[in-house]
Amino acid sequence: MKLIVEQELMERIVISMQNFLEKRDSTQITSNIYIDASFGNTLLRATDREMGIEIESQQFRVVESGRVVVNGKRLLDVVKILRGGDITVEKIDNSLQIYQGRSRFKLSIFEDDQFPKFPNIAGKRKLAVDSKEIFKGLKQISKSIDNNNPKFQLNGALIDIRRSNTYLVGTDTRRLSIYKVKGGADEKISLIVPRKSTMEILKLFKDETFDTLCDETDIILKREGILLFSRLINGDYPDYNRVIPKEFKFSLEIPKKEFMEGLKMVGSISQEVKIEMNRGIIKFQSLNPSNMEAKSEIPLDIDIDNFQIAVNSKYILDFLSQIESDRFEIKLNDEIKPFVLKVKQFLTVIMPIIV
Repeated sequence: MKLIVEQELMERIVISMQNFLEKRDSTQITSNIYIDASFGNTLLRATDREMGIEIESQQFRVVESGRVVVNGKRLLDVVKILRGGDITVEKIDNSLQIYQGRSRFKLSIFEDDQFPKFPNIAGKRKLAVDSKEIFKGLKQISKSIDNNNPKFQLNGALIDIRRSNTYLVGTDTRRLSIYKVKGGADEKISLIVPRKSTMEILKLFKDETFDTLCDETDIILKREGILLFSRLINGDYPDYNRVIPKEFKFSLEIPKKEFMEGLKMVGSISQEVKIEMNRGIIKFQSLNPSNMEAKSEIPLDIDIDNFQIAVNSKYILDFLSQIESDRFEIKLNDEIKPFVLKVKQFLTVIMPIIV
């Protein structure tokens, strides 16, 4: 195998593969990148067996076709140190040699037939849901997904496909975020995508149209030049509808900018804050056991008297940072019951702090 490739392109591709590599044990085949160079097309793969990425490019000039498996971190270390411009990547005997001008590097290689197989697209169900809405929904719920919960189902994003709508759900047990997408399937499908895979999807499929395919064990996202697969989390996701209050005593429309500013000011002292609402004003106060204190307030025409609630301000700010609208709804019952933040098809249920 011998190919010539622009250094910046090679670096960009290899960087995008780093999170798919086994990092704890460099002797594992899954710490390597698989390169298959053929005339007209070059394919690169990386996988830790739980998720994987495949990138195809026609921008490699293939002098001699062939395959090689090489340590992904070492490959990146070499490519990053080279200058911009063309580099040559060549398999010579039992090594991969990379050179540019007078610089030459030699890396160990592994048997390419030992590299893990990727799931086959054939036979997988293609989801008939708008891919850009799937991406937007995953982005908006992403901050609510837990990452180390003993209930392992909660360490992922739920894609819950019903007959008319699809719901994307994430929770860390203190908050629950739901994004509704129009369009579903004739039969109910529930997929739990691990948080790590969800974050890679958000990096790689931004502003792109893609196909989503799945079966009982895997989900595959595919667009031109890139394929990502992830093993699904096995198990039943909790019934998220039971968490959403059915009725509310108060429903207020709040300007996003002013509310965020007031919350951020007191949040600089403590994430735990008290929000007090009265006709004509909303007050924010930090909850901190030390002598430090922060207060702020915003004038606002609201139809509520002497209502206060304590909350982790990060949960509210995470919600507000994801929305594009200038205003949002806050739906309340009493000081110790969950409350809801909502904009269009996106909502977050938050548990208050009991003080």
